[in-house]
Amino acid sequence: MARPTDYTPELAASICQALVEGTTLSEVLRWKNMPNRTTVYRWLHRHEEFRRRYTVALELAADELADKVVRIRPPA
Repeated sequence: MARPTDYTPELAASICQALVEGTTLSEVLRWKNMPNRTTVYRWLHRHEEFRRRYTVALELAADELADKVVRIRPPA
């Protein structure tokens, strides 16, 4: 089965939700029925709403990761 190339809000939402949950983009793109990296980058360029949601998803994932790091090594 070929990878999807057509943008859908549902597929974009799935990608963003996975990112929020800590899954890397590389991992997400290995899932069945996911687009390739070039397609995602094209969607980010063409779809403002996806770009906004993607950015927020990465920010939330970074916050979660920072919290984990602090729990491993509390600030001095």
